[in-house]
Amino acid sequence: MRTVSSSLTFFNKYLFLIIWSGMFGLGTLTMFLSRSVDNPPKYQFLVAWIFGTIFIYLICGRIKKVQIDGSKVIISNFISSDEITISQIISVSGSVFLTPEFVWFKVKEPTKFGTTIIF
Repeated sequence: MRTVSSSLTFFNKYLFLIIWSGMFGLGTLTMFLSRSVDNPPKYQFLVAWIFGTIFIYLICGRIKKVQIDGSKVIISNFISSDEITISQIISVSGSVFLTPEFVWFKVKEPTKFGTTIIF
């Protein structure tokens, strides 16, 4: 069995969101609890934290671990997995300007994870 997704998939899917949102949220909370005379732009940080967390979730929350075993493709979100055959893949594409770079493929019939798999 060969893994074709990144070795950082688990980090990018779960840990990066938790670390980024936690640290940015802690900084935002600190601004709200501060009694400083200087009024920092705390509401702007609150909005940035909310939209940043949503953006990271939409980008990184959808990535999957993908492995190939012969003619089977095993797709996993680290909680559950699904198998398809390579012949079910109808197209493969990828990102150019995003970091990390993503690859995705579309399948003929929906899997547990939909018809587009991002890894």
